[in-house]
Amino acid sequence: MHIFFMMMFINLSFSNNLKMPNVEVPKQTWRDVYKTNLEIKNKIQRLFKKKQYKKCINLIDFYFEDRDGRKSYKDLLYKRSYSYLKLKNYTQSLFYFNDLVQRFPKFRDAWYNRASLLKSMKKPNEALESYDKALEVNNKIWWIHYDRAILLILMKKDLMAMIALKRVLFLKANSAWTLFELGNISYRQKKYVNALNYYLKAKKIKSKISGLNTRISFCKKKILQE
Repeated sequence: MHIFFMMMFINLSFSNNLKMPNVEVPKQTWRDVYKTNLEIKNKIQRLFKKKQYKKCINLIDFYFEDRDGRKSYKDLLYKRSYSYLKLKNYTQSLFYFNDLVQRFPKFRDAWYNRASLLKSMKKPNEALESYDKALEVNNKIWWIHYDRAILLILMKKDLMAMIALKRVLFLKANSAWTLFELGNISYRQKKYVNALNYYLKAKKIKSKISGLNTRISFCKKKILQE
């Protein structure tokens, strides 16, 4: 009996000695998952192209947590800002776009998308400034002029919008939507002959624009009445 209790005591003592101490598990880094910079960037690019913006943000953040000099990764910073925009998390998106254009003041796409963001946030004056900054970098991009013109129309600045739209036509002569918007400005000004000319040119390029045929008929009617 004494021998039995002695053996139990020895076994318990031995088991206690085998207990592992509390060891903190090292934090997993991106290098534990991905072998190279290129591998993780390709993964981010695939997520971005598939419009899986939340996963894209998570992977970028995961990557940045373990990187030195991350401020230089312009493309990844841009993808994160843009992803928040597409997820309609406007506050976060603006925070990151502001940081991005401060670090890279010649980054045209950052200024352009920041303008689109501010437009969505109902901040037209700030959006206009951002479009202008994008055009300072490159003033030969027709769609920036076009989006800026649409913003000016929303701001009821038709004269400035008309100038911007004519710049679009200089860069892209076959833009039906630009001709349509020029027609709308002339229509609002009750210059029906000018409006009709713009509408007919737009119809030659793209016949299926909502409301186009109605505007053409109305302009013809007004011209006959005059």
